Amino acid sequence: MQHPVTTPVSITQPPFARLCQAALLIGRVNTFYQKYRVNKSCRLEDVDVLADEHVALLQAVDADPGSASVHADRLSLLAARSLARSSLFMLLDPFCGPEGILDGLASGSGSSYGSTQSPDQLRLHARADQLMDDLSYQARREVTELLGAGPPTAPGHVSPFILDVVYRAVGVFHCNWREDGDEVARPAIDDMVECLKTMSGRWGLASEYLTLERYHGMADSGQLGVET
Repeated sequence: MQHPVTTPVSITQPPFARLCQAALLIGRVNTFYQKYRVNKSCRLEDVDVLADEHVALLQAVDADPGSASVHADRLSLLAARSLARSSLFMLLDPFCGPEGILDGLASGSGSSYGSTQSPDQLRLHARADQLMDDLSYQARREVTELLGAGPPTAPGHVSPFILDVVYRAVGVFHCNWREDGDEVARPAIDDMVECLKTMSGRWGLASEYLTLERYHGMADSGQLGVET
């Protein structure tokens, strides 16, 4: 008789177990893209299944006792939530933005967005865009609660796993501002940059992300590629 080696995410777990579940998802996303690099193709259904599993874990973490608290209990779940969000960002990023779909998924490799893509490919593109927006605004709410609404949480008490989420969310907000003129994105960018500045006093990686963020700002203003 075979028994499952993992606990269903629907069962309440302590923070470290949730962190392990998120880490397993990152491993599966890495495996997915390793296979893509070898085969130069992948099944859209696999992307949907992986996305569903990430969403299920994030919903389960949000339902865990203490997740609604802004202080110690919520902080204990922040690492798992951040790692799961990073993993979902990793999964969806190649399917977002103006280009949309990985080379090789359309009938002609490297075809442009909206030209030869099937309804399923267009649906996945739209879903990925929506999920990336949702993740980004969820992250914004979380960092403003943790670092803004008083008393603010000391940066040393905040998991550094949140830094990758903050940076990826900044990229989404910059894209929304640059491509769509989304005015809500501008204050969201400012909030996330302020978070990175605050966190940089404790985590050096935050300073590295701030340096990278400046490239997004240059792209917004059309300065990339201009010699000074």
